[in-house]
Amino acid sequence: MIDCGDLGITIHLLLDNELVGGELEQARVHLGACKSCRVRLQEEEALSKQLRHAFVPLVAPKPLRDRILSLTQASTVGGVPTGGDLPREHPSQHASHRHRPIGLSSGRIALATATLTMVVGGLLVVTKACRDSSTDL
Repeated sequence: MIDCGDLGITIHLLLDNELVGGELEQARVHLGACKSCRVRLQEEEALSKQLRHAFVPLVAPKPLRDRILSLTQASTVGGVPTGGDLPREHPSQHASHRHRPIGLSSGRIALATATLTMVVGGLLVVTKACRDSSTDL
């Protein structure tokens, strides 16, 4: 049997349609008998709805998308590096003097870093918006 203390995670699973079988039945029985948990479920549903409507998908500008596509298409065929635009190692260079694997040019590392920074920044903005909207309730 689910009690009020255990219902926190269960509510989120219920809202995400991830409860099945006995767990789903136990949650329904508890919610049918407990008004405070029903209110909590309604509040969570309202917050979830607000978040879905507040979310604005971010799309990279077309020139950036085109540049990324051209880099990935030029350097791989079926996911395997072609070496067409990859830096070549000078024959006199010894393997122990390599500072990075072939194919990871400074530009690609910078592009990956910028992309990761944008994704993390976007997640921080969404997280802050979630916190702000939950304190308004």
